[in-house]
Amino acid sequence: MALSSIRKLSLFLLLCSLVLLAAIPFSQQALPDYAFVEGFVGHGQTYPLSCESRSAADLASYWGVQVGEVQFFNALPKSDNPDKGFVGSVFGSWGQIPPNPYGVHAKPVARLLRNYGLNAESHRGLKFRDLKQEIAEGRPVIVWFVGHVWNGTPVTYTAKDGSQVIVARYEHTGILVGYDQANVYVVDAGSGNRQAHSIKNFKTSWGVLGNMAVSAVGNRPKSQTSNNNNAETYVVKPGDYLSKLARQWGISWQDLAAINDIVYPYTIYSGQVLITGDGSDNNNPPDAPTRTPKPTQKPTPKPASRPTAPPPKTASKTK
Repeated sequence: MALSSIRKLSLFLLLCSLVLLAAIPFSQQALPDYAFVEGFVGHGQTYPLSCESRSAADLASYWGVQVGEVQFFNALPKSDNPDKGFVGSVFGSWGQIPPNPYGVHAKPVARLLRNYGLNAESHRGLKFRDLKQEIAEGRPVIVWFVGHVWNGTPVTYTAKDGSQVIVARYEHTGILVGYDQANVYVVDAGSGNRQAHSIKNFKTSWGVLGNMAVSAVGNRPKSQTSNNNNAETYVVKPGDYLSKLARQWGISWQDLAAINDIVYPYTIYSGQVLITGDGSDNNNPPDAPTRTPKPTQKPTPKPASRPTAPPPKTASKTK
């Protein structure tokens, strides 16, 4: 009798476990090892301290909401508390904290995006898994970090109205568009380029301002996201150029540029992440052009170069 009761209890517990597992949404049970949001186009910021407006404009554009960076910046509220509005002059030098020229945090950005018709939400204390979930479901996310994913120190600032907020020198934004088991891939607002950063470094830098982010949901098809195990990516190294890599992978440089949203002057940068194509192994690639033909479209201005290490506090830099 005792053995029979134990078997019944074991069966009951097993059934309960299966019921609970079935009740958990699939998206919470497992995430792909890597995922990339395809078709996202970034641009370099216009003003020294307008990174948040640049990221917001690019995120809105991805979802089909057209608003310019300058237009977005001009519509932001102004305050000495970045949780309430933009702090200081957009032409100020990078690396300061309020009440000096600084920038703006997630809440005012998300609120203004909603005013433009995008279903946006601000976050603080977000988990890294939540970011991965957004990417896996085809939704780029604006993230706040320090410098170019540097270490940083949070500082408590008391605003004129008595409210307190955590700020950090070299506050900056980018848009998370992909991840794999080792890295995250962020479109930097300063340059508009997609860059790879180790997950460890990203978590550290993102955590300085409390894991702050803005997510959004729109009507763009989910097919824009790639988490196919056949997808292949490559981190650009010094000495690489577009036609060389295209020849190596057995595709035309024009196709490679189109896959990665690269436009004139077709420049790639060390640390930039490229989608290589369909992931096939091309050990015997056909001939490819070694020179880029002159395009018919007008060139866009090349963004100013950005430092790779924190500049002195007195230096004037673009964030």
